[in-house]
Amino acid sequence: MAVLLGSIGTRKPTGTIISLVKAREIAYNWHGGQWSPLYSFASSYKSSQGERFAWLSVIGEIEDILLDKGKGKLTPKDKKDLNALKKYMLYKRYEERKEFFKEIKSRKYNK
Repeated sequence: MAVLLGSIGTRKPTGTIISLVKAREIAYNWHGGQWSPLYSFASSYKSSQGERFAWLSVIGEIEDILLDKGKGKLTPKDKKDLNALKKYMLYKRYEERKEFFKEIKSRKYNK
């Protein structure tokens, strides 16, 4: 099933969202090296891809870990942590999109 990347983060995730501290801790445990999106998030909460954080890159890296290492090598706790981090990222993506469209709307009507 194909998912359009632009549609990711258009709906607010439901349930409990982990804290920034917990999200960064999980990202430190799973990043793929200095240039990975998870490393950027964990170390500085910033992205090299511009002013707005590249949530989609981080979500993509999490998906790769779940798919590649999910062939019997991830423990239930690993899967729980990675899915909690993914949910956090989806929430942040949702919040960023909400602010972006709010800003666009205010510019449009304040001219």
